[in-house]
Amino acid sequence: MYQVENSGDLLKSKRKLIASRLTWLNISPTVLALGFTSLFTDISSEMVSTTLPIYLATVLRLAPLQLGLIDGLHQGAAILIKIISGLFADRWQRHKEVAAVGYGLSAFTKLG
Repeated sequence: MYQVENSGDLLKSKRKLIASRLTWLNISPTVLALGFTSLFTDISSEMVSTTLPIYLATVLRLAPLQLGLIDGLHQGAAILIKIISGLFADRWQRHKEVAAVGYGLSAFTKLG
C-alpha cells in the first residue's frame, strides 16, 4: 500500500508527525511539568482521602461522629488554604512561587 525506500524513512516521518502535533498544541515544558506534578499530587491525595476513613474506623475504632469531625476539619482547612494562597498569589503576582510552595508543602507532608 505504501512504498518506502527503507524503514528509516518511516521512523523520520513518524517523528515529524509527533513533533508537529506537540508544536500544534503549543505546550511549554513548564506547563507539562506542572501538569504531571499536579496529576501525581492529586493521585496521592485521593489515595489518602479514600483510605484514611477506613483506617480510622477499623484500626483506631473511631465513632462516625469523630470521623465526620476529622473529615470536616480536613476539608475546611484545605478550603481555607486554597483561598489564602489564591489571595496571596493574586496580590503579589507570584503565581509560580505560590504553586511551588504549595507543591513543596504537599510533598513534605506526605513524607512522614
